[in-house]
Amino acid sequence: MLTKSRRLTTRQLETVMAEGRPVHSTLFIARIMKQVKPAQTRIAAIAPKKIAKTAVARSGLRRRIYNAASKFLDRIEDGFDIALFAKDATLEASVEAL
Repeated sequence: MLTKSRRLTTRQLETVMAEGRPVHSTLFIARIMKQVKPAQTRIAAIAPKKIAKTAVARSGLRRRIYNAASKFLDRIEDGFDIALFAKDATLEASVEAL
């Protein structure tokens, strides 16, 4: 799980949504934005109701995404804000695939 300092706040997420550049993959849609004052890279995991119907399922999916993100975070250079939106394939994907 990512520490709170490595996760985006609601206000930061709104900024990334408005100004971030979209990148698509089979498991995620990512919005990536370079930070104005470079600091640690921060990540938000979003599990839409369209994908996971119950709150329990959405929370579990977010935890899996944060867990997977914490494993590769050291390979991402600092200074970025990233919002990861889960796609349908994310539900069946293993943690290694995430």
